Amino acid sequence: MTHHSLRIALLSATAVLLTSAARAQDSSYAIVHSDSVLPGVANAWQNRVAFSDWARSRHAPTFADFPATDTGRIKPAPVRLTTHAARTYRTVLREKAREGPNFAGHYTILDLGCPGTCSRLAIINARTGQVYVDTTMYPFQPMHRRDSRLLVLDYTLVDPAHPFIEYIEWTGTRLRLHRRLDAPHISTPSK
Repeated sequence: MTHHSLRIALLSATAVLLTSAARAQDSSYAIVHSDSVLPGVANAWQNRVAFSDWARSRHAPTFADFPATDTGRIKPAPVRLTTHAARTYRTVLREKAREGPNFAGHYTILDLGCPGTCSRLAIINARTGQVYVDTTMYPFQPMHRRDSRLLVLDYTLVDPAHPFIEYIEWTGTRLRLHRRLDAPHISTPSK
């Protein structure tokens, strides 16, 4: 272990101890250790609370709870530009579709961007080329896996004053909020 990494580890441990002492008077607070190492998960950097012991103790959904059935090799079909939104984003849709599925078995999920610093999602069926464009604006891209229909947005990074996590299911035709887990008393030690 280098001097620098040892120093970071000690600072992190000190932050946990100080936070623990400060929160000891109020048992409703929970200290959650961030774990952004989630194998196979796109955008895992945003995981602060969504897959923590705290979330598991509240029966938060996991990627395994929403398995995708079709995860074999697929030659992507040409993108079908049947809607105004699909035609508007045709270049990025075609480029990303060529990369192949990265979500829910045979789907490709991508960020279309939007004005400012937010994310707007599109989902392409690699078998048919059909495009779904979500109208919701997200502050960042959700966590997802190729073998799961679950999208996860951990908002504890965005607004510590109003922290929550959203677990969103892809039904094959639309995104459906499966669960919102409020995390009002979460303290995440800095790394």
